[in-house]
Amino acid sequence: MEQQKYQIFTLDKRPDFIEQTYELNQTAWPEFMLHDKIADTYWEELIADFSRFQVCVCDRDEKVIAVGNTIPFIWDGRIESLPAGWDRVFEYGMQAREKSSSATALSALGIAVHPAYRNQGISNMLLREMRKLVENNQFQAFVAPVRPILKSKYPLTPIENYILWHREDNAPFDPWIRLHWKLGAKILCPIQKSMVIKGTVNEWEEWTNMRFPETGQYIVPGALQPIKIDVEKNFGIYEDPNIWMRHI
Repeated sequence: MEQQKYQIFTLDKRPDFIEQTYELNQTAWPEFMLHDKIADTYWEELIADFSRFQVCVCDRDEKVIAVGNTIPFIWDGRIESLPAGWDRVFEYGMQAREKSSSATALSALGIAVHPAYRNQGISNMLLREMRKLVENNQFQAFVAPVRPILKSKYPLTPIENYILWHREDNAPFDPWIRLHWKLGAKILCPIQKSMVIKGTVNEWEEWTNMRFPETGQYIVPGALQPIKIDVEKNFGIYEDPNIWMRHI
């Protein structure tokens, strides 16, 4: 990738890019992933209160082509005291803000890259910019609840097994885990319920463009493990498994 073709900003420097980052994030994930209650509750506040920790990449025409979202939070460095995934680290970060506490770590929340610009090293560039945020703000750690991108092809494989898969060169099997690993990140532990999404049966049918005629577990495109549907209670739940990885 030719670096001069792109510019990198934090959103406090370019608030005029905020709407474009919203639109990009909306198109980057499966529909059902956009209905997480924690994100619904806090996303606008994240952008407003932590704009200097949101990184975006734009092209020469000032079109946002990628965005990396992060949040500061309080962590003592022990694996056992890590938040229980994406939902909880987001919530902890917002609570730390409300208590005017001093954050000690930075967590990635996600990276979204426009489809036309994928596989050009932009995710790598965003992760490096996140690491700079850690150094510039003197945080003690940089972690990420990594969502392995190929896990959706193996929804019946437990996450604790999947993270042990490697290629012949001993690099991690999953490309997204591998990208973090190449930048020096280490796997800390699997996260069983990183993001929890709930809805009625009708809502799940709308989100997935599928029908769920009876109670049971269903494999849904884009989901890393089956979703659970209870027709009698008119309820569906999905628990997104991730992996805690530590860069710094």
